[in-house]
Amino acid sequence: MSSARQPAWLELLPSEILGVVVKCLFTNDMKHLSCVSKRLRDVSIPYLFRGVRFSFSDSGLLGLRRLMLSGVRQYVVSFTYVIPELLRPETTDFEYFRRSILPPENYAACGSFRPGLTVPYMLVYDTFKAISIEQQGLVGKNEDVTVLSAVFRRLPRLSELNLCFCQTLTKEHWMALFMDQTVEISTYGHHLPVLSSSLKVGRDFESTRLPV
Repeated sequence: MSSARQPAWLELLPSEILGVVVKCLFTNDMKHLSCVSKRLRDVSIPYLFRGVRFSFSDSGLLGLRRLMLSGVRQYVVSFTYVIPELLRPETTDFEYFRRSILPPENYAACGSFRPGLTVPYMLVYDTFKAISIEQQGLVGKNEDVTVLSAVFRRLPRLSELNLCFCQTLTKEHWMALFMDQTVEISTYGHHLPVLSSSLKVGRDFESTRLPV
């Protein structure tokens, strides 16, 4: 049987058997299968969105807002929250950055650990500045508290929360060389209370829905 006929053949299977087949697929294969037809999409969606992953970032919280408005939220069982280290607010001030966070001599020492790697000082500063501005905006407006509290109220099947702490969300491989110079020590002090209060809001909301 040719591969072109396989989707039609699959669609003749009972939903229970289709579900077993879909569950054995890799995520990318599952995504492709869900695009074949409405029936295969309906079978694939619960498995595609069983586990979701979002980060503490503008794009991550925007994705969470979109999830709340989508019907696929009813399938979410596992939620992974990726948490980068918070940068010092002073990172945005170039003079302070140059004087107290990453003096030129420290910059040169960091670069010496990777011979042949040359990252312009201003690129380092501009990258960290952009990250710091984004983080300060989220923290200052309590965006993470607002979105996470709303999300945990709208995921009826959620039973697993995973926290993934990392240095940075950026893909620049040289970032790790300079992170120790710029990180803020209150990373855990900010995120853990936020998650705790957001989960409490979600539990309290669920308890009000239970029949008395």
